[in-house]
Amino acid sequence: MILLGILIALFICVFLFDYVRGINLKQKCTSQTTGTITEVRKNSSRSSHSYYATIQYRIGGQVISFVSRCSYRDKTGDRVTVHYNPENVNERYAFDNPYGVAKLKERFLILLFVTPVWIFMAKRQNQKENDP
Repeated sequence: MILLGILIALFICVFLFDYVRGINLKQKCTSQTTGTITEVRKNSSRSSHSYYATIQYRIGGQVISFVSRCSYRDKTGDRVTVHYNPENVNERYAFDNPYGVAKLKERFLILLFVTPVWIFMAKRQNQKENDP
C-alpha cells in the first residue's frame, strides 16, 4: 500500500511539474510569428499513434526548427502560429499547446484508470496476507 502511495505521489508530481513548466513557457512567450510545418512524423505503438511536426520559423534572419506534437490533421506545408520568447527565441511552442496538453491528458487518464486497479490489487494482497 505504501508503494501505491509513492507511485501515485510521483505521478502527480510529474504531472504538476509539466503543467507549471507550461505556464512558465506561456508567460515568457509573448511574441508570435508564422512557422511552416516541414515534416510530419507518426510514431505508433500497439494501441496508439502520436504525430510530431517539425516546424521552421524565422526571427531576425535566423532560421529555427523545432519538433512539436501535433494532430493527425496537420500536414507538411501548413502554416502555424509559433509563440516565442523574444529574449530567447529557442523557447517556443506551437498549436497553442505550451503545456503539452495531450501528454497531460494521457497522464491524467492513466492515473484515473490505473489507480483503482492498483488499489484493488493492494487490497487483495493485503486480504491474502491477513487470511489464515
